[in-house]
Order: sequence, then C-alpha cells, then structure tokens
Amino acid sequence: MGISTDASIENWGFYPRGGGKIQLKINPGNGLRPISLVSRGLLKKIRGISAASNLPRHVAEKQKEQALKRIERELKINVEMTVLYDVPSNGPGSFLFLLAEYEKTVAGFSSLGSRGKPAEKVADEAVDALKAHMEWDGCIDPYLSDQLVPFLALAAGNSSFTTTQITEHLLTNLWVIGHFLGVTISRTGEKGENGRVEFLNE
Repeated sequence: MGISTDASIENWGFYPRGGGKIQLKINPGNGLRPISLVSRGLLKKIRGISAASNLPRHVAEKQKEQALKRIERELKINVEMTVLYDVPSNGPGSFLFLLAEYEKTVAGFSSLGSRGKPAEKVADEAVDALKAHMEWDGCIDPYLSDQLVPFLALAAGNSSFTTTQITEHLLTNLWVIGHFLGVTISRTGEKGENGRVEFLNE
C-alpha cells in the first residue's frame, strides 16, 4: 500500500506478567495506495517459529516436532521451523506461529502455551487453524481481515479483499468505519462464512 515499516520484539509479553514491548519504525510515505487481495494464488512455503521463555528447552522442541509431524503427514508440505529457546520475557510462556506464504498474500496462525497445557496441544491449535484456512476459499485469514479495514478505507481508490471467514471483529470494524468515514463499503457473505469486502473511495 506504499508504506514501508520495520518491526522488532524487544520483550515478549506472556500472560499473566505481560510486559511485552515492540519497536516499530514507520517510514514516511505519500499516502495509502489501494490494493486488491481477492486471490491468494498457489502456496509457496510454510515457515514457523516455536518459542519459549523461562521454561525447559524441550517445550519449544515438542511444539516444533508436533507441528512438523502433522503438517508433513497431513498436508504433505515441508516446513521451515525456527526454534527460540529463551526469548526475553518477564515470565514463563511459550508460543507457536505458522506463516503460509502464497503467491499473492500471506496468512498467519498462532497459539499460546499456558500452565498445564501440553506443548503438543499448542502446536495442534496452530496447525488446525492453518488447515481450516487452506480448506476455505478466500485470500485473507480471519485474523487479518478486520485489521486491514481502517487502512483500506483511507486509501485513495477502490480496494477489495476476500476472506476465509467473516468474523464479528470484521463486522464491527466495518460498521464503525462506515459511520466515521465517507466511504462506500459493500460486503457479501455472512458471519462464519467466507466472503468479500469492497471499499469504493473514488
């Protein structure tokens, strides 16, 4: 959309102690360009991160091993997985993230560990979300679609996207934006279904 950013995690904020801190650098741009994200294209690769802090190293390893086993067995796809054993954090916690890289977009899926929750279950939650996305039509994953809305509404020109699942968050953001900005928004699909959203800014 014409904006260049750089982001890094300085401290991971695991529940309940929190304290997460990121650094975000946004370089000046000349306004937001419209985009069309209606077809994701072919899947190119899947990458992942298995991270843990203030926990035994085997927690991050088990998360990684379970994710790799399921994806390679059920989806027949190789995964590039990075393991981070002791990320900076104020307390213990674990995290698994999977990134599906398509020809025209990316989609991300994650799961957090918690006390008493097996590392394998952490991996299973992220893999299940990835599989659900791959089985549905749509370009944007359900966790990203509502976050795109403010930017597409402010872009100079018409934008559109399809999503694998219309969420309550997306519907709420569309309602709010429609009341604050002079942009025409059209939507097809109901909550829980795949759908398409268009912004008419011209």
